[in-house]
Order: sequence, then structure tokens, then C-alpha cells
Amino acid sequence: HTYDVHSQSEYSDGNGYVKGTYSLVEADGSIRTVEYTADDYNGFNAVVKNEGGYKAPSYSAPAYKPAYSAPAYSAPAYSAPAYKPAYKPTY
Repeated sequence: HTYDVHSQSEYSDGNGYVKGTYSLVEADGSIRTVEYTADDYNGFNAVVKNEGGYKAPSYSAPAYKPAYSAPAYSAPAYSAPAYKPAYKPTY
């Protein structure tokens, strides 16, 4: 990556023992530090630590209180049917 922010340090005794550390700033702002040792007997061993960085804010759901009112329907008004006499044709 371009513009990496990092550091490193290493020591070797010349007989196969190496001890070192390096750190870098991750994309979220946290700092990753790796401390390591290596030798002919134990091989490579590393301890990784992550510190700081972005902390997401805590979230609590808003209090939800729906307030529905009853629908405003008027009662239907029915009138009695008015029947007319059947039409009788005249001949």
C-alpha cells in the first residue's frame, strides 16, 4: 500500500537466533504489533496484538409506540325499498 505507516526492529545474535518486532496502522486506524522470535530449535514464533482503532457506536432501537385511532366510518343508512306495482300492458 502507498503511504503505509509502520515500524520495525530486529536483532540477530549471528548463531541463528532472531528477535524482532514490527507494527503497522491498519485501514480502520488500529495498530497491529507483531513480536517474534526464531531459532533453529523452536522455529518461528509470533505474538500479534491489535490496539485501538474504530469503535462502532452502540445502538439502541428507538422506542416504538404506534398510535392508531379507530377508523372513522359512518354507519350505513338503509331505507326500506319502495316497490312499485308491476307494469301491466293493456291490449
